[in-house]
Amino acid sequence: MQNLGSTKLAKPLQAEVVKTNDFTEGVRKIIEGTGRGVPPIMELQGQGYEFFKKQLALYCPLLDICTVHSDLDLANIHFFGDPKTDYTTLYRSADGAVEWFPQSGTLSGPTVAQFTEADQSAYMVVAALRFSRKIITDYGKGLENSALKNFARLLGQRIQLAILYGAGSDSDPVTGLYNISGLTQTGYSSNVYNELVDGIKALRDAGVNVNAACISPREAATLWKTSGFDRGPIFIGDTPAVICNKIPIDIGGYAQSFALAGDFTSAVLMMPGGLRILKDPYTRFTQNDTQFVAQLWFGLSVESIADFRCLDLIT
Repeated sequence: MQNLGSTKLAKPLQAEVVKTNDFTEGVRKIIEGTGRGVPPIMELQGQGYEFFKKQLALYCPLLDICTVHSDLDLANIHFFGDPKTDYTTLYRSADGAVEWFPQSGTLSGPTVAQFTEADQSAYMVVAALRFSRKIITDYGKGLENSALKNFARLLGQRIQLAILYGAGSDSDPVTGLYNISGLTQTGYSSNVYNELVDGIKALRDAGVNVNAACISPREAATLWKTSGFDRGPIFIGDTPAVICNKIPIDIGGYAQSFALAGDFTSAVLMMPGGLRILKDPYTRFTQNDTQFVAQLWFGLSVESIADFRCLDLIT
């Protein structure tokens, strides 16, 4: 019998990660590529990433009141297999679109990062933006500010929605506070302010260190009109209110929303790996612009849902 020797499986292609503090320089590197067949990924660090995080908090104010863990290792978690088949799956977003990477499908690589030491998971959310080649060439530092602010807007609002109202499904994998089993929900009667005060008192009577109440812009407008805050900071008793524009106001198909009060430090936000940005080599190949996709990993773990109360079905 002829000895055909051992058969070696081809190694899967792995994208090179270009780590940089300078967004504009990183864009140049990922546009030029590395000649390895897989478009490189930019990982923004240092001053550039700090600027992005500040912008992110503007669109997701919950980042300032929750506990954020960003020091977990995501090394070698960003493999997507075949650069044509799997990268086009990643790059399916249209300009200005933002969505969670699906937890099922044809991907070769993982779409969820597991951290066994904390029994927690983080999921990838991606956002796409297009820039003309002239802007990329001429805009310099202005491109960095514009791109990072817009990526922060897209990703920050999607993360805010996940924390508050995530469904815990394949296409919306984070289970938000409103949908966590065991949350105490009290039906709205007639007065948002007084009923939130009662809910906060009940939490404090149970030993909870309430640090915030999250309300929708609609409820904020009502409180500005009726409670004497005159469009300034709103306090529910002595508890600061955080206005969250991603609280839905159409629950169940009706003009209903909710408000959440509690100790938001018990909501642990997993944000490992920083911000990673890729050039889309396929979607706009024949056009006079370039599409970039930003990756951010995010997960939510709540230490105790008993630390929160919900005023539900506000009209």
